[in-house]
Amino acid sequence: MKIKPDWLFAGRARRYSAIGLSFLEDAVNLVQLDCRGSVPAVSAASLIAIDGSVDELLESPEQLKSLLQPALKQSFVGRRVYSCLPAEHYRLLYINYRQPKSGNEATAVLEQVRERLDGPVSGYVIDYLPIRAKAASDENLALVSVSSKPVVEDYLDCLQRSGLYVDALEIAPVSINRLLGTVAATDDHHNSASLTVGRYKSTLSVYSGRRLILDREVQVGERDIIQQLCRSLDVDEGLARRMLKQGEAGAGQPGSSELPSTVGQIVKPLLLKLAHEFDKAQAYTASQTRGEPIRHIYLLGAASDWPLASRILTEIIDVPVSSLSPVTRCAELESHLQVPQALADHCLPVSCGLALRGALA
Repeated sequence: MKIKPDWLFAGRARRYSAIGLSFLEDAVNLVQLDCRGSVPAVSAASLIAIDGSVDELLESPEQLKSLLQPALKQSFVGRRVYSCLPAEHYRLLYINYRQPKSGNEATAVLEQVRERLDGPVSGYVIDYLPIRAKAASDENLALVSVSSKPVVEDYLDCLQRSGLYVDALEIAPVSINRLLGTVAATDDHHNSASLTVGRYKSTLSVYSGRRLILDREVQVGERDIIQQLCRSLDVDEGLARRMLKQGEAGAGQPGSSELPSTVGQIVKPLLLKLAHEFDKAQAYTASQTRGEPIRHIYLLGAASDWPLASRILTEIIDVPVSSLSPVTRCAELESHLQVPQALADHCLPVSCGLALRGALA
């Protein structure tokens, strides 16, 4: 969703991108790119811990301003931002629509969305992304994001009152797709996927070349895995989290659980549920890309810090699985974005993808 028209910045020399700004469950992430070279490079990044919840922070523009101001003053140029709505503030729909022979594609999509909304269209902010167009048929598929208009207005108002100028909003899967697209193979059917493990649920997204072709929620989250460990081993949440982060590397160290294989056995049934959704996504992807499989899956969110997760998922699905958070865990992206070592831990995928939009806009 574009907030300001392109012509507003036409002719202005861009030395730096707009700032990519995204909210995690316990932090705010900012990334900016230097656009003076032939390829945009990371010039500033910051990961700022939140004391409390994101919802509480978004209800207090002054608190958000105080939180961001030190990092913005020290490292960032300007106050223009691209941002993502928190995942709980929008829902995604898949819409089949027919391309009008004469008329507006957006109108055709809107007509289909209208039937699935509670209340009038005027109460929502709607954006869409075409996914496919079959040559043998005039039926198309689009991924549509739907947000309550008051929620979007409140989000924008909070950012603006905290001293930021919002150029555009988008959803996280689109941002990650842009990030992966910068180093994607020239083949349009080079398929990859991302699995974002959130606190209460996960999201599986599939990208074909530079296209987002699937985004699906999975009802397994970090809380389920932590609680399963707590029940099975009779430990508290803090120790359960440390076990997951240590993985095999933590065995034998002072204070470690000495139970890496046991932890893996407990976690595996829940990871199998994620793998089952991946199998369904693999079949769907093959149907959309002439049989091409998903060749790599990237872990984001909580599971990006769990060595056991990438190992077990790789064994189950027989596809390479690696962490993408921070992006420097992917050598190709680290090189492409020329991430300074001092900023490596602060360059998270969604904000990097948003900054790239700012660099390319």
